[in-house]
Amino acid sequence: MLLVPYITFEGNAEEALEFYGGILGSTEEINIMRYTDMQGMEIPEDYQHKILHAELTYPGGVLYLSDAFPGSKVSYNDSISFNIAPETEEELNQLFNAFLEGGEVLQPLDDTFWGAKFGSVKDKFGIHWSFNFTTTVD
Repeated sequence: MLLVPYITFEGNAEEALEFYGGILGSTEEINIMRYTDMQGMEIPEDYQHKILHAELTYPGGVLYLSDAFPGSKVSYNDSISFNIAPETEEELNQLFNAFLEGGEVLQPLDDTFWGAKFGSVKDKFGIHWSFNFTTTVD
């Protein structure tokens, strides 16, 4: 079984796709369907090339993205975050700083009582990301 996160945006999914693809290291051509590909629905002119569905494949997973239907509002809250478990401390720092670009630190990277270095950010799109690098092994 594969659990795939799906994030919906208010018209800036293309920018998010490029941002996340660059950070996560997209491993193959990104599959993108545009609103113009949808049959039988009238789409406003300024929305026709927005993303109806995109699949970003990266080492270790897949992320789905789309723009909300025209006129729909999207809201994010802090009850859901995406956690990344890097393999090295160098990768931890690199990912944390990359996702932080244009965003804000929610919790600075720091050593924890559970034997990890942990931190979290809200990225420039309003999405919460946490980072957990295990520093001790039982």
